[in-house]
Amino acid sequence: MDVTPNDLLNHDISSEREYQAQVLNALLSLENDGMIELNSDTDESSITLKGLRRVGIDNFVS
Repeated sequence: MDVTPNDLLNHDISSEREYQAQVLNALLSLENDGMIELNSDTDESSITLKGLRRVGIDNFVS
């Protein structure tokens, strides 16, 4: 079976989309748990105090 450059390109795009879907699912799960806040207008995320405490960094929060 011959592999063409288009086959490789389609595979890379498919792999990248699957990776992006996994990252999005992880972000949504963290948001649902109250660990982060997602801003769909700017595509930014921010960790919440609950998230900071969960990872043990609450010493830096005044």
